[in-house]
Amino acid sequence: MADSDRIVLGGAAPLPRSLWAATARPAIPAPPLTGATEADAVVVGGGFTGLSAALHLAERGWKPVLLEAAEPGWGASGRNGGQIIAGLKANPAEIIAKMVEGRLRKFYEEVVLLEQVYVIDPEKKVGKVIEAAAKEIGAPVEVVAIARYQLGEGIEKRQDDFAAEVAAAAGTGKA
Repeated sequence: MADSDRIVLGGAAPLPRSLWAATARPAIPAPPLTGATEADAVVVGGGFTGLSAALHLAERGWKPVLLEAAEPGWGASGRNGGQIIAGLKANPAEIIAKMVEGRLRKFYEEVVLLEQVYVIDPEKKVGKVIEAAAKEIGAPVEVVAIARYQLGEGIEKRQDDFAAEVAAAAGTGKA
């Protein structure tokens, strides 16, 4: 890697060109550790894990000391596309596009009957159950109408007049 391909944010060692180097704030001044110091915990490495560990310890009242040979993010954390998710090397626009696509797919699966999960067997979708039924009977099956019920809807308690029903059955007409 040529020197022109490196960025210096304030640490002694330049950062390689990466999303981290392009978007991270400059490192805070941190002079080298000299002499003895006291700490409740020593964290070695200023990558995602090391920085997170030191931060969480400090939030809980501990006095951590973070040791980093270069600058936070200089190692693997600064070279992985700026993502903590292993194997993800997409730019932010691609990530946003995939998120939108996923949300649209989820919405589609929730509102389109044939794409919805079949209640009796959640491993199947309604469309596949209908296809299997058509194959089984050897004739096309077409959905011509649907009714959607909210949980509990349509199960209202009947308000029958039992005495009137008995009287009607007995032919007396009196209750």
